[in-house]
Amino acid sequence: MVDSSHLVADPDLKKFADVVRSRIQSEYQEAFGLGETVAKRREELHLSQMDLAEKTGISQADISRIERGKGNPTFNTLRKIFAVLQLRMTFQADTPGVREID
Repeated sequence: MVDSSHLVADPDLKKFADVVRSRIQSEYQEAFGLGETVAKRREELHLSQMDLAEKTGISQADISRIERGKGNPTFNTLRKIFAVLQLRMTFQADTPGVREID
């Protein structure tokens, strides 16, 4: 996610933008649980964030952001992390509001 808060001069508008950004990040993390999955698996393999960073070529700071739900990793970044953590990616696409008919 791009941080454009430095572009907002009005403090009330900046505060509002920060709240919205925080809620979006929380909902993203809740919906996908990505950071929790990465952190749990990393710990199961007895790897530190630095170990994972070295094995993937991704910075430790980015690993930390992903685990805290603050990052917005690319597909390629996730591919690298999942390969080291021996996780498999699966995707499911749904159309909101469309129900299956039996």
